[in-house]
Amino acid sequence: MFRNFVFRSPLYKQKYFNLILPIILENFNDNTINFKYKKNYLISLSLILKNIEKSIILPHLVEILPLILQALKINSNSIKSSSLNILEIAITENPKLIVDQLQTTIPLLLDIINEPSSNSESKSVSLKCLIALAVNDSIKLQTLIPYKDTIIRNITLALDDNKRNVRKLASNCRQLYCDLGQERSDL
Repeated sequence: MFRNFVFRSPLYKQKYFNLILPIILENFNDNTINFKYKKNYLISLSLILKNIEKSIILPHLVEILPLILQALKINSNSIKSSSLNILEIAITENPKLIVDQLQTTIPLLLDIINEPSSNSESKSVSLKCLIALAVNDSIKLQTLIPYKDTIIRNITLALDDNKRNVRKLASNCRQLYCDLGQERSDL
């Protein structure tokens, strides 16, 4: 623990996060600030969250999720990928929180998948998020059925992607949504 006469506590990331998060939230929600500056808060939040452990993020998901969805609109692959990783954590750990935001979440994920400037990491994490939505038992089938055709139609571009990983995830995702709502007959 002692190196160069500095004592580092194992909770230094949590302490830093708990100090910075209220400042970012307060300044982002301030209506007098221009969106150009709000974009900087989104960037800083997503880059901070990239280096924070899941156990530290979970208690703050309710406060962070609207900002994460806003950060997905920023045209930077590193910010998108870190925001998508947090979104994937939210889907698996607190699906009820995501169900309220499906109307904005699914189109954002599909836009990232179909965007030519998106890298393979962003596309694959977006596809993983869509798969996590379909596989999660806490999310009712009735909430996903209205998005089924839209998802199937918009994933077709990812089936022709250059990266094998993206093509495989797109194929799995498309199959999951094709089978969504159909009874399974086990032979």
